[in-house]
Amino acid sequence: MRNLSGEEWRIQQIAERVGTILPLGEVQIRKGIGDDTAVVWVGNQTLLLTVDMLVEGIHFRLDWTDAYRLGWKSLAVNLSDIGAMGGQPVLALLSMAMPENLNPLAPLSASDPTCHSERSEESQLGHYRDPSPSARGDKGNETERGQGGEVHSPLPLGEGSGVRAEMGEGQGSEVPLPTPHSPLPIPLHEWLTAFADGFRDCAQTYHTALVGGDTNRSDKLIIDVVVLGVLEGEPVLRSGAQVGDWILVTGMLGGSRAGLMRLMRGEFHDPEAIEAHLKPIPRVREGQLLRQAGVSAMMDISDGVASDLPKLLRASGVGAVVYPHRVPIHPSAQRYAEEVGENPALFALQGGEDYELLVCAPPDLARKLLQTLPAETGTPLTWIGVIEAGDSLWLEDELGKRTPFELSGWSHF
Repeated sequence: MRNLSGEEWRIQQIAERVGTILPLGEVQIRKGIGDDTAVVWVGNQTLLLTVDMLVEGIHFRLDWTDAYRLGWKSLAVNLSDIGAMGGQPVLALLSMAMPENLNPLAPLSASDPTCHSERSEESQLGHYRDPSPSARGDKGNETERGQGGEVHSPLPLGEGSGVRAEMGEGQGSEVPLPTPHSPLPIPLHEWLTAFADGFRDCAQTYHTALVGGDTNRSDKLIIDVVVLGVLEGEPVLRSGAQVGDWILVTGMLGGSRAGLMRLMRGEFHDPEAIEAHLKPIPRVREGQLLRQAGVSAMMDISDGVASDLPKLLRASGVGAVVYPHRVPIHPSAQRYAEEVGENPALFALQGGEDYELLVCAPPDLARKLLQTLPAETGTPLTWIGVIEAGDSLWLEDELGKRTPFELSGWSHF
């Protein structure tokens, strides 16, 4: 098994020094640092606590995403964590630090040195073909998450090709996708109104009440959201995978990465990909049903299967084999990978910010779930691998040939 990533190492250093402090009273820590959420018992109630921070230039760019989708996404990424534990989100706190004069509509330009981000061709994120020199500017901030994960930032609410916002439970309105240029800037109060509308629509869809937060001034926009969830009984942890379990994933993979790469290249002809990146759909109901069914382990795919599956395996003390030919590839990921000459399945496995669920379950239960979960939720469920003894991680093709799993997803450091 691979060594800890820079992010995991930093978390471990903090956890070793601070994570052993115990609370007073009836509060018991069931699971602290190291899973999708903290799990706390207060009396006979199980509480789930999670937090996610989005930083301008790292997780989003204000010339790539509109305020509405950024508002939606800032809450949705936390709801995904609650869903991965099988819980129900109930309360949220929203904190924002921002410049005194926010300019959300800096137009995209090939001559703008911050227009396109890039990494080396062989980086810790794996392999991808950089945009051609004619399609990119000089090196800017690294803003991708798992080769197609974190790049969100308000693009103008201009005359883009409108895509009906998928609101989880069939609710929502049509909000135009961002366009590469905006003729007029949007005043800050209008941007904040649109941001709040996106946050509100996500909160209403998933029955989560905003109850407080904080604001401050900063050189760049920073969004920090805390969500409290509840459940009856035990959550599904990352550490429960058993030898012989099937590895399953909800939905399709790689769509967010394809959207990110399109944005990096200044391409806006695939609105499905851009929507997948800017406005993820957290699998809350799916996570609840999977927990109730009795799956062994579960986590959300925020950094890509290539990064998140090793975390689950380390937590469970097991190894695994993944079948690339079984990976459910998002149509936009298929199109993009073929255009640039990459293997679509490997492209999808490395993509961050899909916010699908990575699930382990005994074979008999897995076979049942492959039929029942799509029927109950409309969300596909696919078998992509098997948990094995040991600590090795392999790719296995259709002929049974194995190669080491040497792909990488997103890492903050």
